[in-house]
Amino acid sequence: MDPLVKGLWHGFEKNHSYLLSLVADLEDPQMVAQPSGSLPKPLNHAAWVLCHLKTYRPVIAGLISNGEIVDPIDNPYGMKSSPQMDRSIYPAKHLILEELEKGKDSVLSALENVDPNIWSMGLPLERWQTRWGCRGVAVSYLILNHESTHLGQLSGWRRALGLPPA
Repeated sequence: MDPLVKGLWHGFEKNHSYLLSLVADLEDPQMVAQPSGSLPKPLNHAAWVLCHLKTYRPVIAGLISNGEIVDPIDNPYGMKSSPQMDRSIYPAKHLILEELEKGKDSVLSALENVDPNIWSMGLPLERWQTRWGCRGVAVSYLILNHESTHLGQLSGWRRALGLPPA
C-alpha cells in the first residue's frame, strides 16, 4: 500500500477507535446532555457529533472511489445544522454506531482499492473545488482534520459534563 494511503488509513482507524471510546460509557439519554450553566450556545453533544461524522463518511468514500457524492451541506446533521437537545431527532446510539461502522468500512475499502490518479482529480462540489482544489487535499482534510476536530469537541463535551476522559 502506498505510504500516503497507509497514513490516511491509519489516521482514520485511530480516529474511529477514539470515537468509540468517547461514547462507550454513554447511555442513550446522555447523548444530548448539555453542561449546566449558561453558555452562549449548546456544545456539540455526542448525538450531533456522531450523526455529523456519519454524514461525511459516504462522501469521503465517494471522493476516493470516484463514486456518487451527495452534498452534505443541507443534511439534517450537515454543516448548517446545530446540536438540538431533543433526543427524538437523533437515531438510537446503537444505530448511529452501526452507520459509522458501515461508513468506516466503505472508506477503508475505497482506500484499499484507490486509483492513485484520483488524488489529483477535481472535486464534484464547486464550493470544495475552490477551497481544496483536488481530492487528495479534500480527503486528507476530511479524514484527519475534520474528524479529529469533532472528536476533540466530543472530548471537551465529556469533560464539561464531569465525565471521565476516554
